[in-house]
Amino acid sequence: YTLKLWSFLHIGEDIEYIVSGYLSHDEPAISYITPLNVTVGTPTAFYGYAPGAEGWTYKWAFGPDANPQTTTTGIPLVTFNTPGIHSCSLTITNGSYSTTSGFSVNVDEWHRQPIAFVEAPKSKSSSLTYDWSGMLNLCTAGGKFYKLEDGQWIQGATFPIDRWIYDGSSVIDGSGNLTVAYSWNAPLTLFRNVAGLWEEEVVDPSGYPGIYNSIAIGPQGMLSIIYLKRDIGGLDQLMCARQTAGGWELSEISEDDHDIYPSIATDSLGNPLICYNSRKSSGSLLNLAWWDGTQWLNETVPYSLNNQQMARSCCLYVDAADNPHIVYETPSPSEIVHVWRDTDWH
Repeated sequence: YTLKLWSFLHIGEDIEYIVSGYLSHDEPAISYITPLNVTVGTPTAFYGYAPGAEGWTYKWAFGPDANPQTTTTGIPLVTFNTPGIHSCSLTITNGSYSTTSGFSVNVDEWHRQPIAFVEAPKSKSSSLTYDWSGMLNLCTAGGKFYKLEDGQWIQGATFPIDRWIYDGSSVIDGSGNLTVAYSWNAPLTLFRNVAGLWEEEVVDPSGYPGIYNSIAIGPQGMLSIIYLKRDIGGLDQLMCARQTAGGWELSEISEDDHDIYPSIATDSLGNPLICYNSRKSSGSLLNLAWWDGTQWLNETVPYSLNNQQMARSCCLYVDAADNPHIVYETPSPSEIVHVWRDTDWH
């Protein structure tokens, strides 16, 4: 809203006008909603970001072919039952003020599509993510970057650095910029692609090399990164860098000689959760760690659920109810296993 202010000066019996002006107060607006491309029959978490609207009421409307059709959950888990373009809306409310943003969701059917491969050095180390337009972005070892356009991988600007880049993880940040975390034999560093140009930010300047990066973005647009610092005093340190309004906060999650393959996600409050493998002499233990706002808590995932002895290459997802889901590979026999936790592990 805008208020016009008038200031007057009283002189004897006369009132003389001396100045006028305006006082403005901008209410929060919905900056973006994601994702806009989903698959039919697949539960998908939706995020709406409105800077300054923390604590406001959210009301989502997804249409008659969605389950649920409406919800007031901040980050809802929604399944669309039919393919096509679905008209949706998000309304945020605080007292008598509210604002609504309409958006369309493209619901596609499952399909497999051949892609064109672009030769890149050490391409087995790569990270793939969708941008806000639904376009695939691929970052590979060596600092190379590609977009998938009309079935073809088109190379974009290479990272402007002279060191070998390997083992990265990417995400779309709160401004819609592709953001990549790297720390292979170098301090943990972020690269942001802004208007086609790469910007570099050192997150952990301690100088110790690291590997096994994983990056996630919370509902408030803040980033969290998990990475492994190599051989600090004879041990490896599993670390997390959390982006806050005051800058980056670094914390240690675990200290072990073989904490590997971490994966990170955030809950509805933006707190990071992490799964990782801790290789002991008895095998590979699958662990879940989570930040409760003040400290890291940690537990080992029980293997009695599936009678497996080892785990590797885990991937973490947090649903709309803040329940963690972990998918991991077992080496013998080779299987893909899914476990999840609400009040107990399943």
